[in-house]
Amino acid sequence: MYKATPEVTAAVRTMVASKRVDGMTTNEVLDCADGVWEVFDMPHVRKISTPLQVGFVPVRYTIAGRKLRSDVRFTVPAGYANAGRSGKGLGGGWLSAAGGVKMSTKRNDAVQLSFTSFWVAKDGDKPRDPPRSKLSSPELRLSPADEFVDTIGKSVFLPELANFPLHFFDNEKGLCVFEFQALESFVACKRVADAGTKF
Repeated sequence: MYKATPEVTAAVRTMVASKRVDGMTTNEVLDCADGVWEVFDMPHVRKISTPLQVGFVPVRYTIAGRKLRSDVRFTVPAGYANAGRSGKGLGGGWLSAAGGVKMSTKRNDAVQLSFTSFWVAKDGDKPRDPPRSKLSSPELRLSPADEFVDTIGKSVFLPELANFPLHFFDNEKGLCVFEFQALESFVACKRVADAGTKF
């Protein structure tokens, strides 16, 4: 997924240069963007993860009625994974967040993401559901571990960096490219399933 090839790089550049969004406004794009979007090119993550030998595959964004969920599976090298006292280590896991997506208030050709809850899961074929969805009452609290992760996630999420210009959107083929401006990185995604799909 994150192994850059000349073909992928050229394709993403072509999409960005075209500025094609099917003739739609950003709000209209969001209206038909429901689904599970899987990243196939994310240069800034590749540059960070390659030297550390840490993998981030898959990176998925699920959009449903402008509600947003992010699920990222990470893997670590065997040497890191076996560093714990048990000799087994974690080996990897899932990083998840949920919130919403809307048209940016800063520019009309960009989307704005907001994440209001964060959680993690042990490694496996699929991430866990949000911990809050398991609570039988709003008055109940998360476990100390889930509360800690949620608090840390909220403290490091920077809304000012969560505006992403949309450079390409093809609803029929299920392709889009948006820009992470802080690192001048174009992120390319493919819609791989309906929003209700469970992996």
